[in-house]
Amino acid sequence: AGRPPLPAVITQLPEHLDRATLGNALLLVDKPKDWSDAELEKTLRWALRTKAVANAGRLEPLASGLMVLCLGAASKFTGTFQELERAYSGTIRLGASTDTYDAYGRETESLPWEHVTGDQVEAAAARFVGECILAPPVFNAAKVGGRRTIVAANGDGTLETRPIHISSFSAELVPGSADVEFSIELGHSGFVRSVAHGFGRSMGTVSHLAALRRERIGPFSV
Repeated sequence: AGRPPLPAVITQLPEHLDRATLGNALLLVDKPKDWSDAELEKTLRWALRTKAVANAGRLEPLASGLMVLCLGAASKFTGTFQELERAYSGTIRLGASTDTYDAYGRETESLPWEHVTGDQVEAAAARFVGECILAPPVFNAAKVGGRRTIVAANGDGTLETRPIHISSFSAELVPGSADVEFSIELGHSGFVRSVAHGFGRSMGTVSHLAALRRERIGPFSV
């Protein structure tokens, strides 16, 4: 028996899609901020008139950027994509931490940040590169359209530290601001929110993730 046909890669929806293509394709979507994965998948199922849509990598409502959706027979590749490295860009805000490690959470602590310099920010980012141990956020939380969903990290509210491999991490302090603009490449199991939470601590303050965009999954990018 020969190899099964590779899925088509769709980056822009044409006016008409034939059933053969919908039955075995990878759909690359640039998700808007404040849309949940479930809302996007539901919309695409309706637009494409198919139920066979599988997500190859979750993306939180706070984030915009690349999602790879597997259509039809291509759903067998979801596990492969979930193992691939991801690249992100975004903003870390110094001076306040939250219970979700991002801007959707409740503020839990505030500390002065004005002592932080641009050189310290660059040096701190360099120290994160390689293997590091970080705890996942206590909660995965979002509030979209007035709805708030909270899921405990381990299902029971407990935390489990895990190693994260960070391939590259660059950061720059925005002059006169508490914001740090960054770009990062890390393994599939890493929470960027955990990196943002630990980033401020490494410089004697606190911080949280204020904005996030996924730029790449493996070979695919927006």
